[in-house]
Amino acid sequence: MKKLLICLLLLPFFAFGAANLTMSSATLAADGVSLTIPFTATCQTPLSPAAGIAGFTVNYQTVNSGSAVGTTSVTASGCTVTVKLVEPVSIDEVLLISLASTTGAGYLTDASGNTPTGQTIAVTANSEWRAADGPSMSGKYQAEGANTQATAYTYQVNFLGADGCYRINATASQVDLFAFNYSNHWVLRQDGVTIQDWGQSTSAATFTEQGLVTGLSGSHEYGFCAINPQNNGLNYASLFRIRVTGTVGAQPAVKAMIAAVGDSITALYGPQAVTDSTTGDLYQVASVLGYADQFAGSPGATVCSGGNTIQNLVPYMAFSGSFPLAFMAGSSGYNDYSTGTTASALGTCWGTLLTEMDNLVNPPTHIVVTGMLSFVTPIDPSYDLAIAAAVASHPRACFASRLSWIDTAAWNGSTGDRQSDQLHIHGSSASTSLTGYAKIANRELPIAAGYTSGASFTVTGGAGSGPLFSSSPPFTAALPGAAIFADPVTVSSSIATDIICIVGSACGTGSVTLPANWGSHAFQYTIAPATAGPRTLGYSGLANCWTAPSPTAFTATGTPPRGFLFGD
Repeated sequence: MKKLLICLLLLPFFAFGAANLTMSSATLAADGVSLTIPFTATCQTPLSPAAGIAGFTVNYQTVNSGSAVGTTSVTASGCTVTVKLVEPVSIDEVLLISLASTTGAGYLTDASGNTPTGQTIAVTANSEWRAADGPSMSGKYQAEGANTQATAYTYQVNFLGADGCYRINATASQVDLFAFNYSNHWVLRQDGVTIQDWGQSTSAATFTEQGLVTGLSGSHEYGFCAINPQNNGLNYASLFRIRVTGTVGAQPAVKAMIAAVGDSITALYGPQAVTDSTTGDLYQVASVLGYADQFAGSPGATVCSGGNTIQNLVPYMAFSGSFPLAFMAGSSGYNDYSTGTTASALGTCWGTLLTEMDNLVNPPTHIVVTGMLSFVTPIDPSYDLAIAAAVASHPRACFASRLSWIDTAAWNGSTGDRQSDQLHIHGSSASTSLTGYAKIANRELPIAAGYTSGASFTVTGGAGSGPLFSSSPPFTAALPGAAIFADPVTVSSSIATDIICIVGSACGTGSVTLPANWGSHAFQYTIAPATAGPRTLGYSGLANCWTAPSPTAFTATGTPPRGFLFGD
């Protein structure tokens, strides 16, 4: 009997029936895609098969209605299974992993023949990925221009078109992002400077990890920015997750928003594709002023009737936060003009469009409606007059004619304001060449500066006082950034007999006018007072939608010499 008992003890355990394989835990690694699952001590190494294992499913629990997360591979080593997910999962997203009890080819067994029963366990997330709008990023990011309309998934941040930036402060050694492609082109900015260009995506309707950026150090502001203006219509640049190896800091300071809406604003379609929105006019304006910018546009959109109208874009301007200025841009009705819409009908449509802008929950403080551009077909000026008349009945709006902003020369490889089809503006990457969009930005910058900072240009230098009949030290009037004066400016004194001179140009009694196409970032002027006492120097004759600086005070000192009659 003793021998029988010893023999029974020496028999393999499974002679009395196989034990169950049980997942003891499941841990998601820092990369967000590697899921490690060790099995309990009953597991007799090795598990098989080593690859192509079936029976595992992974499901989100907190997002996307419990949908499944796909896997690229399931492999085993010893008593541990590694599941590779098709997309990175953030620490904000709760996962459950399930293992079916089915046996057969592809299903687990160990060296002793143990097999699993059906079971489900929660996953511990050690992921470095964070949902863009998830709990771990609450109150830690800024995304001016983000628009949540038509959101299909939880925790994402959407930008309608180009120049959307998701900004964080972080001390990091490496970062990455995961986005939905119609986004197409993302860059990484460190303290506002692009340090990584992930390149132009050629695929659409796919979810893509852009690629780990390594070698970072120190504390900086990082901006994950969608810069591709070719969005093929109203498709979002959707940021789902960011990866930060390091620490996310306090929320960056908010930036006010300048936005634009109109035909071909985001698309910029033409024979010469423009794939970087930093060559566009709005980016050039906003970056100089320290603002965020965002576009909404649809190629071929009309202002008046039809399925593809600019009115359809207005709901997408539902931004939160400070929204001081919107440019109603694009061709400002060229498509309507081309299809025979009358000037009066176009004016009526603009009135409707502006009413829709007024009725936004958070409308822009100011709207600048830009007029027709001089296409190869001469534009009837009555269209600009009709648009201006519609604008006049909307207090928050201002009309700026663009008939003189650019010429109709087609791009020849080095010069020209239009693309070769004559229907699209050329966006030269060399802003100093002032072709196409750079010329438009040059005219828009003083307008935007006026509405956002209170003056289209600054006046510095000179002196607060000076002797009679002597020219004062020069005052300097300067535009923001590198913009150049292209429109006249009249400087006048409140004393009509004073002599005002523009340095390098002309003098006038009481006032003097800067010539059009001055071609410089600044100009200087002096005053030679004709009478003693205070006066003010004012600025008038400005282009439409400009804001004049406050008058400059100046006091003339001294008295005329005895027996001297000024002006005799």
